[in-house]
Amino acid sequence: MHKAAIAEWMLSLVTTKESAASITGDLVERREPRFWFSVIRTVFSFSLRDLAADPSRFTRVALKGFGFLLLWQILFLLVGVIAIVQLFPLHDRDVPFAFYLMADVAASQFLVGRSVAKRAPQHELSAWLALAIAETLLNSLFILAGSSGWKAIPYSLACFALYQIPAFTGVVMVRRRAARHA
Repeated sequence: MHKAAIAEWMLSLVTTKESAASITGDLVERREPRFWFSVIRTVFSFSLRDLAADPSRFTRVALKGFGFLLLWQILFLLVGVIAIVQLFPLHDRDVPFAFYLMADVAASQFLVGRSVAKRAPQHELSAWLALAIAETLLNSLFILAGSSGWKAIPYSLACFALYQIPAFTGVVMVRRRAARHA
């Protein structure tokens, strides 16, 4: 069954393949009416259990990841600004700069996702969740400290949710590689 394979894959991000298969089998066997809700709830409960078991470790991983993210974004931004200034005339810089900014965010989030996942073997998704929580809190503080105030937070959080896709992809890639070599 296709949905069982996807659910098993999702659960294997937070537990062993055997346990993921067992949980998925239980959900399918019980004909759980809210199957996907149960799968996602289980994934988050396993991740939160890891965070609760060692909060200081995951806080360190998340803060290191956030620092790494800032460094990558500054580096990419400097290189991009120099390249755009050199390659495009003054009146044609808006569109290339916007695309470069999106690429900057995607690439840096992907690299940070990989970085936090490598720092937490067997708990990669929990490390990503800790990073996402830290980013949300720190970005919200930056917004509140700026001139935009509360009005900018909903828009910022929507953008932030999209930025987590490359970070999550980096985490999943590290997890899959580790599972293959285990």
